[in-house]
Amino acid sequence: MAFTPENHQFIKVMAKASGRTMTEFTNLVIEAYRREHPEIMEQAQNFLDTINSGAFSSLLGGNSND
Repeated sequence: MAFTPENHQFIKVMAKASGRTMTEFTNLVIEAYRREHPEIMEQAQNFLDTINSGAFSSLLGGNSND
């Protein structure tokens, strides 16, 4: 995983200031975002489930009987 220089600096400074590792701080930020926006993950998962089910294969020129 790569971060922009600005985000890397933010993570580095905020982790140190909060007494955490960069990984711990990054995971806390992601966890907070997930908790605040559970609908985004649900929508994305539903979308991927639909794609993986083959529902769009006819649109892509495939045959659902393959």
